[in-house]
Amino acid sequence: MLWDMRWTLLLDRWDRLGPWARLRLGIVLGQIGIWAIVLVTLLAEALFNVRTPAVSFLLPVLLASCFGLAPGLATTIVAVLVIDYFFIEPVGLWPPSTLNDVLVLVSLAGLAVIVSALVAALTRTRRTYQSLVQAAPMPILRTDPQGRITGANPAAALLFGRSVDALLGDSLERLLGGDEHGERPWRRITGPLGSRAVRDVRAQQPGAQGSICMLQDVTTEADLLEHKEAFLLRVAHELRTPVTAQSALLEVLASAEGLGPQARQLAESALAASWRLEALVESVLELPSIRAGEFQIEPAPVALQQVIGEAVTMVEPLLRLRQQHVELDLPRRSVMVHADRRRLVQVLVNLLSNASRYGADRQVVNLAMIRSDGRVLVEVRNQRGPEGRPEDPSRGLGLGLTIARAIVEAHHGRLDLELAEREALARFSLPLVSTVG
Repeated sequence: MLWDMRWTLLLDRWDRLGPWARLRLGIVLGQIGIWAIVLVTLLAEALFNVRTPAVSFLLPVLLASCFGLAPGLATTIVAVLVIDYFFIEPVGLWPPSTLNDVLVLVSLAGLAVIVSALVAALTRTRRTYQSLVQAAPMPILRTDPQGRITGANPAAALLFGRSVDALLGDSLERLLGGDEHGERPWRRITGPLGSRAVRDVRAQQPGAQGSICMLQDVTTEADLLEHKEAFLLRVAHELRTPVTAQSALLEVLASAEGLGPQARQLAESALAASWRLEALVESVLELPSIRAGEFQIEPAPVALQQVIGEAVTMVEPLLRLRQQHVELDLPRRSVMVHADRRRLVQVLVNLLSNASRYGADRQVVNLAMIRSDGRVLVEVRNQRGPEGRPEDPSRGLGLGLTIARAIVEAHHGRLDLELAEREALARFSLPLVSTVG
C-alpha cells in the first residue's frame, strides 16, 4: 500500500511537469543512463572480460522517451555516437569503417527511433487522458479493491477541502459518510463549496483493480425535493386537525339511524375516503422519522386475513368508481403474524389503491397469501392496462412506497416491486408466527 501511494504521488508530480521541464529532465536522464551503461560496460570488460551488447542502450532511450519524442531522439543520437566510438573496433574511429558496422548503427538507431515514437505516443495519450480528468468540473476519484483512494482530480480536492496528496490512502466510504443504500439517492458533503448534495456513480476498473467514482452535483434537485417535503409537512400539520374532525363527523353520520340504504352507502364511502386521507396525512408526518431512522412499530399477534379484509374494505370506494373488484386467494386457516395491525393495513391500502389506480377499468385485482419456509408472502397483482401492457402498481407511489417499505422492513420483512411478463406484481414477506384453525 505504501509503495502504491508513493508511485501514485510520483506519477502525479510527473504529470504536472511543464513542457520545458519535461524536455530538460528527459534529456538529462537519458544522458545519465547512457554514461551509466558505458561505465558498467567498461568495468565488466576490465574485470570479467564481458562485453555489454549494444541493444542495452535502448534502456536510456526508453527512459528518455517517457518525457517526449524530442528527449528520446536526442538520447538516440548520443547512443549511436557512443556505440560507434567505444564499442566498434577500432575504438575511437569515425565514421564506421565497414558496411557491417554501418548496418549495426542504422539498425540500432531505427529501433531506438521506433521505441521513442511508440513510448512518446503512449505517454502523450496518457497525459491527454489525465488532463481531461484534471480539467473535469466533476469530482473524480480512483479507488483500489479495498475502497482506498489512489487518485483524485482537483475538483474532488476542492469538494472535500483537502489536497490531492491528502486524499490518497483515505477510505472513500469514510470520506463520503452516510449509508450508500439509504433512502436518499445522494449524500451531503460540507466543504469549501458549502453543503453540496452529490450522487455517487461508480464504474469498475478492468481486472478487479478497484473502481472509478464520479460525484454528480445534485444540490439543486436535492434542495428542491427537501423544500417540497418541508411544504408537505407544513400542509399535513395544518390538515391533521380538520381531517380528524371530518372523520369523526362522518363516522357519526354513517352510524346514524334513519338513513336509507343509498345514503348510508354514500356516508360509508365518504368515511372510507376520509380515513384514507387521514392515513395519508399521518404518512407525511411520519416521513422525518423514517429519514432519521427513528421509525417505530407496535407489534402484537394479529390475524393477517383480518388485516387484508380491513384494507380491502378501505379501498372499496376507489374500486367501485372504476368498476373493479378484488379477488382473494387466502388459506382457510388463520395466519398469525407478530405485527403492527394499523401499519400493515397502511401497506396493503397503498398497494391495492395503486394497483387499482394504474390498472384498467373493470379489471380484477388479485391478492394472494402464500406460506413458505416459516414466512408468509403477500402478493398484489393487476391485469393488463387498456393498451395491452402490464401496469406497474408502484408507479405514482412516491411517498407511499417509501413509507410502505419502511413499515415492512421494520417487521423484518422485504417489499419487492417488479414488472412480470403478464402482470404487475407487488409483494412483501413477513415472519410467520402460527396458523390457527
